[in-house]
Amino acid sequence: MKLVCNVESGLPPETIWWKMNGKSLKKGGPRRIVYEFYPNRSVHYSNFTCEVMNNVTEKPLSKSIRLDIKYKPEVLIGSEPLVTSDEGSKKKLCCEIDSNPNVIFMFWYKDVKTRIKNNSSLCLVLEEVTRQDSGNYTCLAGNEIGNGSSTASLVVFYPPTVYVEYNNFSIYKNKRYVYCKADGVPNNFTFFRLEHKSLFNEHIRYLEVTSDGIAELPHTDQSHSYQDTGLYMCNVSNGVSDRRGKPFQQGEAYLVYNGPPVFVADNMNIQYGQIGKPLSIAVNIYSSSDIKCYHLNGIGKISSSLKTKETLKTNVTIRINFHDVNITANGMQLTFRLVRLHSFQRYNVTVCNNFSNASFIVDVRKGGETPIMTNDSTALVGGCVMFGVITLVIMLIIIGISQSVENIVYQSVQQDQAGIEHPSPASTLLPDIGSENTDTLSHSMDETNQSMGILLNYADVVFQPSSQNEVRIIGLEDRTVYADVDTSFAAAFLPEKQSETSSSEDDFIYVDGIENFIDKRETND
Repeated sequence: MKLVCNVESGLPPETIWWKMNGKSLKKGGPRRIVYEFYPNRSVHYSNFTCEVMNNVTEKPLSKSIRLDIKYKPEVLIGSEPLVTSDEGSKKKLCCEIDSNPNVIFMFWYKDVKTRIKNNSSLCLVLEEVTRQDSGNYTCLAGNEIGNGSSTASLVVFYPPTVYVEYNNFSIYKNKRYVYCKADGVPNNFTFFRLEHKSLFNEHIRYLEVTSDGIAELPHTDQSHSYQDTGLYMCNVSNGVSDRRGKPFQQGEAYLVYNGPPVFVADNMNIQYGQIGKPLSIAVNIYSSSDIKCYHLNGIGKISSSLKTKETLKTNVTIRINFHDVNITANGMQLTFRLVRLHSFQRYNVTVCNNFSNASFIVDVRKGGETPIMTNDSTALVGGCVMFGVITLVIMLIIIGISQSVENIVYQSVQQDQAGIEHPSPASTLLPDIGSENTDTLSHSMDETNQSMGILLNYADVVFQPSSQNEVRIIGLEDRTVYADVDTSFAAAFLPEKQSETSSSEDDFIYVDGIENFIDKRETND
């Protein structure tokens, strides 16, 4: 652009200046001065003045013009190219436009290619910022001269999304790792301890995590490595709280130890049955994979194959020990249903899964009948299992009802290692009622105890006096009520006459089925 100032010259010759907004730009003359420059928006609407003076003028002669410079829009989004916002908050991006002439259009774009529709205002309002709103935002405006634009980057801060990377453990891996991973902004993460929990949300243990989120599981004996199965929970923070105000976030994964099945500790090593009757043997099993096979085999005595009706598989919840913590887990109960029990013996239960097998020994012993109470207070005494036949000798007939009666429970002695079978105490110790040597059954109990203490295990059963003529037989250490015995009927069973050679079994009451008696007692010296 050229600005030319022409002057009708005087005497002496004049001096000419071009000035912009009072500032001198160029000096020249006489008669003519030309100021040439490249205009821009900075000189738009500026005043350019031509001033002329010589020695006889009292004040300079002048003439001014105002420039109207047309230029394409100049656009600016805020003062910083990087804009931050927390997820969930409201954010406004405003576009400042300097244009002459005025803009004909303006648009907002995200990541250059995506136009934000239905928005041609100077400000773009995001009511609730999400992490998907992160990106580059461009304001584009244009007039008859050209287009102008400005771009700003929006960074949305959000709490980390946490997840766990792992490989399912197996018996073949010596070192096992759990990797805590996080995805969030900013990506400066703090990792807290790794928590190991059961599937039922029961705490088992904590594990330390490195600064980059790696936790190594401590070495565990192979037979106990199944205890590493469970939920592993990572806790991570990047300084940004979630919408509930929690400063740290969690991620979890269920890790499985692929190993052999495990028989839980509460399985019964001793189970009970009766010869010739059906028997069910039940065991509870924990396994990380599907059970593929299961077998029941007799040990030792039975040569013929076991005949089973069916084997029931039932999903159950079990209690099992994981790293010294008793937890709940999903397990399986196997019930082997034998058609007929042939012999009391030990049985081997074998179970296998995809990786290996495990076995469990069950000792089946004799079981008695369940006590049946009647209206006349009589009972069948039973409900237990025993190693040998126990003979209960109740001497109620001769002693009075009003007195306490002390009796002795004798146990027949099993054959010793030499194969010698001792006689039953019922036939060798009780005095004969018809004997001339005894008027009553007043044989000294102390003498009897002393004479049999060497050969037999025994227990005292005391019938306390009762106004209701009832006596209750209590098991060892008050564990089991065997029967209610009504002593009011004692005299009714008194034999009218008995010879010296009488040895009828009607003289005695035999109580079968009392079992675990020897197990619960301390062994006699």
